[in-house]
Amino acid sequence: MLKIELAMPKPGAGKIFVRREGKTVEISEDEWRVKMGHIEPIRVMDEADWDIVWRGEFKDEWKELAREAGLEQGLWEPYRMGFLQAFEIKLVLMTGVHSLYQKVNNQQEGFPDEDYFDLVNMVEKYIRAGLKHPQARIRIKEDQ
Repeated sequence: MLKIELAMPKPGAGKIFVRREGKTVEISEDEWRVKMGHIEPIRVMDEADWDIVWRGEFKDEWKELAREAGLEQGLWEPYRMGFLQAFEIKLVLMTGVHSLYQKVNNQQEGFPDEDYFDLVNMVEKYIRAGLKHPQARIRIKEDQ
C-alpha cells in the first residue's frame, strides 16, 4: 500500500540556528529579524512542525493501471521526477486521469472495474487537495 500525504509547515514552526563563536546555536524569530531583517530563515523542522492537509492510500493492485495511464512514477516515485510540492505534480496527475478516461472509451470486456473507479477517485482527490494547497510538500510512504 502506498500512502501519500500533502503537508504544510505550521506558521512560525521550526527552529532557527546560526553559527556563533564557532558553535551552532538556536536563536528566536525576533533575534533573526533584528539581525537579518526581512530575509526568510531556513528552518529545521521536525514531525510536529507539519500539518497534514491531505492523506491518500493507493492499493498495490492499482499500480499496473497507474503505469498504463502514465501515473506510476508520479505516484510511487515523485522525487525521481523532481516533484517535491503539490503544484509541481498536478499536470502529471491530470494527464494521467485524462488517459484513464480515454481508456473507458476503448472499453474491453470487464472494464472499467472497481479498481479503475477507485484509482480515478483517489487521483482526483489528490488533484483537488493539490489545487487547494499548491505549496504543500509531497510525502510518500510505501508499506512493504
